[in-house]
Amino acid sequence: FSYNTDACDAAIGAMSFLANTDALIIDLRTNGGGSPEMVQFLCSYFLGNPRQHLNSFSYKDKEKLTQYWTYTYLPGKRLDKVDLYLLTSQNTFSAAEEFTYNLKNMKRAVVIGETTGGGAHDNKFVILTDNFMMSLPFARAVNPITKTNWEEVGVEPDVKVSAEKALDTALAMASKKLAANEKEASFKAYYQWQHDNYEAALSPVTIAEETMRSYAGTYGPRTITLEDGSLFYQREGRPKMKMIPIAEDDFMLEGIDSFRLKFLKEGDKVVAAEGHDSAGQTEKHLKTK
Repeated sequence: FSYNTDACDAAIGAMSFLANTDALIIDLRTNGGGSPEMVQFLCSYFLGNPRQHLNSFSYKDKEKLTQYWTYTYLPGKRLDKVDLYLLTSQNTFSAAEEFTYNLKNMKRAVVIGETTGGGAHDNKFVILTDNFMMSLPFARAVNPITKTNWEEVGVEPDVKVSAEKALDTALAMASKKLAANEKEASFKAYYQWQHDNYEAALSPVTIAEETMRSYAGTYGPRTITLEDGSLFYQREGRPKMKMIPIAEDDFMLEGIDSFRLKFLKEGDKVVAAEGHDSAGQTEKHLKTK
């Protein structure tokens, strides 16, 4: 939300780059605010015509009022249909809060994270002495929907999680919705695959050591070892990688989101391991040792 006159050009470039995305996550967790004009400009990309009233500022002079509406014309394509998620923390402040507050109350975005810092009034800096200056509020934000603002109370998220978990939560929500709405089978499977990865990061699966020990062994060119309470995967001639469980018998590899290994059983005995990738290809090897 820069005051720099070149900020709009940067925003236009970013919006053009993102124009054909299906879901968009905007990370505002450390954004301290800035220009209300940039809030107006960026909000406009996520809302369609006819133009919509975003926010107003009232002043001590009751006859004075500044209104901010979306732009009728914008360079490039609007993202008014894209699934939109906004990440917040207690450090999200001022213009970043207005951006969030506007789109939340217009039911245009899902806000995920922590309640924001609570700075709604427009302010200016006044020099008092050689050593001191003060931030002086001179205008009060008035939202056209709520008839109030977020001063001192912050913007409440739709989904309350710690700032650290906000991104994984948004990724899980976005991929789940995309999978549910997708008609093409290959894309649907891809989104579901990604959703499983994100859910595993959010809610780690715990497996009994006895069960993990039963998985250790040799499966064709693959070797599975149990080390310090975790399983590790190694294929001949390749580096060893830690295995992350997404279910009791299904694992992803740390740092690789396109491959998984599933253990197959006959009764209580582990008999094979089946590698599968996000494109649906599989490769099965019997347990030999």
